[in-house]
Amino acid sequence: VECERSCLNMHVECKPSSCKEGCACPNGTVTEDGNCVPEDQCPCYHEGRSYKTGQTIKKDCNRCRCLGSTWQCTNKKCPAICSAYGDPHYETFD
Repeated sequence: VECERSCLNMHVECKPSSCKEGCACPNGTVTEDGNCVPEDQCPCYHEGRSYKTGQTIKKDCNRCRCLGSTWQCTNKKCPAICSAYGDPHYETFD
């Protein structure tokens, strides 16, 4: 079916050029692995991997939780480390 909405493309606008025969998911749902699922049950994606709703990942010094196909992350400022070798004159960034 032209413009079939899936978890991967549900935020992309598509206007079909003509009416096509076929199956489509009901409003409020999209296809995922051959099934119709509510949009808020779509997985989140990070670096080519999919994560189910509720799963968490660590990104730098923050934790991100998959909620309804979007990542909700903490917003901690990551600590920085400054090292200097050799010349006793150096400049820091903090």
